[in-house]
Order: sequence, then structure tokens, then C-alpha cells
Amino acid sequence: MLEISDRLGEPILDTMCFLNDVVERYPEAISFAPGRPAAELFNVAQSLDVVRKHASAILGRRDVSPESALNEIAQYGRTNGIVHEHVARQLMNDEGLSVESERLVITHGCQEAMLLLLLTVFTPPRDVLLATEPVYQGITAAARLLGIEVVPIRLQMHGPDLDQLEDVLARLGAEHKVPRAFYIIPDFDNPSGYTTSLETRLRLVALARRRSLLLLEDSPYRMLRYEGPPLPLLKSIDPGQVVLLGSYSKSVYPGLRLGYLTGDVPVSLSGRTMPLSEVVSKAKSLVSINTSPVMQAVLASVLIEERHSLQSRMVGSASYYRKKRDVLLAALDRHFAGKRAPDVRWNRPEGGFFVTLEGRFAFTMPVVEACASSAGVIVVPMSLFAFATPHDRSVRLSFSAVPLQDIDEGVSRLAGFFSGLAQSEQRLSKPA
Repeated sequence: MLEISDRLGEPILDTMCFLNDVVERYPEAISFAPGRPAAELFNVAQSLDVVRKHASAILGRRDVSPESALNEIAQYGRTNGIVHEHVARQLMNDEGLSVESERLVITHGCQEAMLLLLLTVFTPPRDVLLATEPVYQGITAAARLLGIEVVPIRLQMHGPDLDQLEDVLARLGAEHKVPRAFYIIPDFDNPSGYTTSLETRLRLVALARRRSLLLLEDSPYRMLRYEGPPLPLLKSIDPGQVVLLGSYSKSVYPGLRLGYLTGDVPVSLSGRTMPLSEVVSKAKSLVSINTSPVMQAVLASVLIEERHSLQSRMVGSASYYRKKRDVLLAALDRHFAGKRAPDVRWNRPEGGFFVTLEGRFAFTMPVVEACASSAGVIVVPMSLFAFATPHDRSVRLSFSAVPLQDIDEGVSRLAGFFSGLAQSEQRLSKPA
């Protein structure tokens, strides 16, 4: 019988399947589980209609007919992407970030960007990935599948615990391990919803520069800010120390499966200095050959229509999600605040899709299923996003895909379930 690698037995893979099964088994339950954008904000038909109109401009060759341009787009295309110039213009217009277009790698969503970085930057078992915890499990699970050790850095409301980061770097050095990179979502983190403060950003970048630590900055929710002034990208603070990972899943729609990474960081290969994009290109040519040029053309058409800026487009999306966030926060205050649930607390995210709800009860997988079956509401335990330390008393509430009219009812059901847990605890604690 064929022996399969133990890495495929990682618990995180099983728990995600379990959660998907719960959602399928209780289709009538109100679900705060999926962290996906709202489909009613998509404009798929319009984005497809303008591809032919802009076909020549997509390739930057206005002397070519639309038909010839479309046929060229339908070929395999350049490994690192054919719309890199359009993405570079959008980053400049929306972020003021100057990235040489040739150093951008267009990927199959941000997940491929993460995988390519893990494949090219790390040499297991010597090299170690640091990541905030709790964390988006896409990168930690992929790292484990590749045999890369992942070490947690505690995530606080203002960002990663930099004192702990300093201690971890010192410990790893003493163990003759190389802390190669640190993964973080500074803006409206998934799963917590926390935002890294300006002070912490500046300190983190300075620390990374001092310790030669590469920062992997993931920014999927950055353009969905609901309040407060925008904070600078880590990439803007120190371009040479940060790889920016981007995605168009939230700003256009996820079915495009398009992301990117900035490969302008210099690296050394066999004693020769080169941009990271060249090394990533070698891996990408074997992993996926290239990213669908047709889908890239759709993205470029949208960017051309929007004059290479997504700011105005995202104003409407941010207003839509802000209303959902506010309804959720009001419902939490109505059903949990005060004497009814004094031990339950939650944060107020400045943007993004997620709220962290903390209580005194452990939300294990059986409790998740009990909540779905008896209360008719589905939440995601924060333990799914932890890989080293327990986070079983917190849950992630995603408000992005929940119908607005269901949010209050869903929170009411969840509060009732919490109340039932408290009553059961009281009964068990009474002497017989």
C-alpha cells in the first residue's frame, strides 16, 4: 500500500473540511462563517463586455486589431503575467507605491503568491516562517505541507507583539535556525479584524531591517476602510524589506483568481544578485506555467475603465460593508452587553470583514456543530486559525456575506446559545 506523507494529516486540513460539512448539513442556519465578498457587488457582465473594446490596449499595442489582440491573449503568455503594467499603474494611483512593472508577478490568486514565496525563499528545515497568531491558515498550512517550521508571534489589537518577536528571533538564532520571513496582514487582519498601528508598523519595519527579516505583507482588505485615516503600507515604509501580496478578489470578484506579488526585493542565487521576481518566475513556470491571460485581460479591462484606480469603485463597496458591520456591532451590543453576558467582549474593526468575539466557553468542533443544529447559527472558532497556542475561547464573525436582514437574528440566536452554555455550566457546578 502506498504510504502518504504525514503532512497531509495536519489537523487544520481536517477541521476546514469539518466546517464546510457543517455549513452543508445546516443550510437553513444563519452563517457567519464564510469570509467571502458579497456577490451582489459583482458586475461580471460589464467586466466581460469591455474585454474586446480594450484588447489592444491591454497588450499596450494599439496598432494591433482587437481580433488579433484577443487571439494573442488566448495564448499561454508571459510567465509573470501580461497585465503587470496595468497593475503597477493601479498601485501608483491608489497607494502612491512605485513598483517597476517588470518586477510584478501576476498569480493565480494570492494563495499561489504565498506558495511561490514558500518554494523560493525557504530552505527547510533550517529556515523558519514567522507568522502572527491567530493567522490566515492558507500560508501556515501550505508551509507545513512543504516541511517549513512555522513559529507564532502573538497578535494584539495594535498589531504583533514586537517584544515577543525580538525574543523569538534571539531564540531561533541560538538554535542555529534562520528566521527567513514574517507574514502579517496589517490592515483588518483575517481572522481577528485587528489593524496594526502606525507606531507598530514603524517599529516592525525597523526591526526587520536590523535583523534582515523579510516581511510578507498581505493586503486583501486594505481598500475596505470604514473609519479612521489610512495607514501606510509596510511596503511604502521600506520597499526593500517587504514583499507586498495583493488580491483582486475583494475589489473586483474572486472568480478572477488573480493576485500578485512585488518581486523587486534583491536576493542572492548561487552568488549572483537578482530581483526576487526572477527566482519566483522559475518556480511559477513549473507550478502553473502562467496565470490565465484571459482572466488577466478581464482585470486589465476593469482597470482601464476605472482609469487605473479602484478607489471610486471601492467607495460603494466600503459603504455596503460598513452598514453590515454597524448592524452586527449594534446587535452584539443589544444581545450580549450588560448583565446578560458580562464576560463576552468583541472588537470594533476599522475595516475588512471580521469581528472577534471572546467569551469564557471553549468553542470546540462539537460545540460548533451543536450551535448550528440547536441554535441555527454557524460561527468559526478561532482555534482554526491557531497553529501553536490555544485560541478556543474566541470565534470569528464574518459579516460580509450574511444578508443584512439576518444579522440581528443570527446574533440573537448566538446569544441564546451562549446563555444555554452558561446555564449548563451552572447546573454542573451545583453539588448533587
